[in-house]
Amino acid sequence: MTSRATEARADEGGSATPGLGGALKAARLARHESLATVAAATGISKSSLSLIENDRADITLTRLVRLAEHYGTHLDDLLPRRGHADPIVTRRTERRMLHSPGEGVDLHLLAPDRNRTMMPVVGVVGPGGGGDFARHDGEELVVVLEGRMLLELEGSPPIVLERGDCAYYQSTRPHRWTNDGATLARVLSVSTPPRW
Repeated sequence: MTSRATEARADEGGSATPGLGGALKAARLARHESLATVAAATGISKSSLSLIENDRADITLTRLVRLAEHYGTHLDDLLPRRGHADPIVTRRTERRMLHSPGEGVDLHLLAPDRNRTMMPVVGVVGPGGGGDFARHDGEELVVVLEGRMLLELEGSPPIVLERGDCAYYQSTRPHRWTNDGATLARVLSVSTPPRW
């Protein structure tokens, strides 16, 4: 019997992020850096980095962003392409996905690349799942498609959003999303400029 989260990942067109460890290792080696150097710069232990690079451990989205920034690349560059990249249409089977089981989050990239003005993403978040506080340039629009999400914006009381509710905010303000419900949640997030 499969879990609802597994079914949701299959429904969204993906599974665990294949090839990510190898891409991270290639990015590190391209910079001629040792695991110790990257560990010191990012605060991620050498042993964790080794396990991640060898696809023997998952990585949180927060750590993945930290590594991409350290390597001077974008997450988009680390993810393998799935099928032909049409510049206009991204088929369900061609979506690239970031899978973070530790955070209970799957992110499905809806555009074929980040050479856009905005980056649309569908997030599938398990009960209690979500990320750490983040901040980045630009603005963000989030629409709850299914379930219930809690938005925390620095300096404001937490806001509960349910199906059909949306939030639009400056993403330079520290923010965090958490599935506040008992069931799977799906959200559509559009960021500008693209950060993935």
